Amino acid sequence: MEVLSKEKIVEPIIKKITAGYRQQASAYEELLHLSEKQHSLVSAKEIYKLAELHQQKTEILEKIAEEEGGLKKLQDDMVRALNLESFSISELKKELSNPSVDELYKTLVDLGHIVKRAEQAEAENEENLKKILHKK
Repeated sequence: MEVLSKEKIVEPIIKKITAGYRQQASAYEELLHLSEKQHSLVSAKEIYKLAELHQQKTEILEKIAEEEGGLKKLQDDMVRALNLESFSISELKKELSNPSVDELYKTLVDLGHIVKRAEQAEAENEENLKKILHKK
């Protein structure tokens, strides 16, 4: 009977977590696209169309929050399975020598960049909207 290594046991969990973060990255890309669209609407002073965009963005953020709950459960499973102090790339790398961990790291870095761009776009939109509203 073959004895499975901990890498083989937890690899499917790591892959599910990575896939979940890729889904989040896709959702944030969509959010960024809507923010860019919002920017052009604000610039054109088409305020009435902003409500529709706001609803779409809210739905995306709700989807992200829902997915985050599932990812948190998988992360907790990983912490228990490997007896980690917390879920982090550095903790995973201490316990595992697995390409899936590197792929998860890359996915998280990519997600971080997308989230940062989306936050910057939102901040710009907020400032532009404030300027327009204060002019009236």
